[in-house]
Amino acid sequence: MLFLRDYIRPTFERGSAKLTEWSAILCGEQLKFWYVCEYPKSGGTWLSRMIAHYLDLPFPQHSVFPLGAACVVQNHWGYHPRFRRCFYLYRDGRDIMASYYFMRMRGVTASRPTPFHCHMKRVYTKAFGNNFDPEDSIKNMPRFIEVEMTSPRGSRINWPCHIEQWYQPDSPHISCISYEQL
Repeated sequence: MLFLRDYIRPTFERGSAKLTEWSAILCGEQLKFWYVCEYPKSGGTWLSRMIAHYLDLPFPQHSVFPLGAACVVQNHWGYHPRFRRCFYLYRDGRDIMASYYFMRMRGVTASRPTPFHCHMKRVYTKAFGNNFDPEDSIKNMPRFIEVEMTSPRGSRINWPCHIEQWYQPDSPHISCISYEQL
């Protein structure tokens, strides 16, 4: 069971997300998806749940199959002009990095770390040194931000580039919303 949870399911989830993204690009308007696009830790799950509830649509999370029915799809994808019915949620980068740091450190210090958490521990050990203290956010935060901005892990691009791609307030297909506005 551990093998399935830690290795197989994450692989299927990544594959499903990629197939869903390609479907959205190729089929665009024909799919009845509503997209909540965000940089990780911007509040996308919260907004996705609100929109799904309002539209009375499913909000499948961590799906292991490509999505094909009308639903709300939360993602961290880069912008593509063929996406329709998009909400772009952006948040102050300082808040994102603080939230991201604590999420990552919870994984690094987990009693039953997944292979991904073990990988991240190696990344942060290399960045902070062998005896780094995950609890010392004040000391670690500048280096953490540097690591995440040069090699982002939750998105293919870093936070400022993600916002630059997506933030198009005049686009008829994108509704830009700040986390603070929610």
